[in-house]
Amino acid sequence: MSFEDIIQFKIYHRLILAISAFKLSIAQKPEQENEFYVINFLGAKIYEAPSFEAKVLKTLSVGKFILIEKQISTEDRFIIKERFSFEVNWVKPNNIDGYIFSSDLTNKKVELAKNGNGLKELNFLGELIDKK
Repeated sequence: MSFEDIIQFKIYHRLILAISAFKLSIAQKPEQENEFYVINFLGAKIYEAPSFEAKVLKTLSVGKFILIEKQISTEDRFIIKERFSFEVNWVKPNNIDGYIFSSDLTNKKVELAKNGNGLKELNFLGELIDKK
């Protein structure tokens, strides 16, 4: 396995984890159905139109809280690798001009933390409330 293959594998692995976490999080009812947080480590890009070909206006950092005005379903597919893709949905945030790829968001509050190896990771569990 080449160095590029290892890096590519790590990127795919993190993307799959993020997508899985998002799918799991939407299965649980949030306090407010329009409250979301950026889950993508690289940030959530805000596109001028609901399309990956549209101009990127800016990027929101991981953990950023946003309110959603509406969700937009499309026929588009996000291609990760040959024969590996998923449906693309977009969201229109309140008070932000542009659109965000829905898989960059979760409705569960996340915190950026460091794991035991000192690497950044997303904490979906929140703070420890009863340490024994």
